[in-house]
Amino acid sequence: MAKAIVMGCACVVVSELTPEDVERRKRFDPDALVLKNEIGETVCELDLSDGPGCMEADRIELSTTKSADGRATITILLDPDAEDKTDMVRKHLGPVLLSLDALEKKLTESADGVKEMEARVGAMITAV
Repeated sequence: MAKAIVMGCACVVVSELTPEDVERRKRFDPDALVLKNEIGETVCELDLSDGPGCMEADRIELSTTKSADGRATITILLDPDAEDKTDMVRKHLGPVLLSLDALEKKLTESADGVKEMEARVGAMITAV
């Protein structure tokens, strides 16, 4: 589960995923990076960014900048005049944090399938 850490006028979201997890999915299973509702409409898409990342209602970009334990992050600047920054994060980022959580669960549950695809591709390649 992703964690949102409020520090002064910034919020750092630390994902359960690594940038390498997302890159692997982009290559072998890009549809897994899309969260859909019960009628098949796209709710949110996950991608990587070389910048600070971003969280929008329909798009999450994890930064390639990693946390100390190698997880992908997103750094969001908060309104410095807001009295309760934690409440601000809850209200403005809450729904997209839930989307990120759902995508993380989806990707974690299907990780073995991607490893199998990588192994199949590796078995097809011979160096001479």
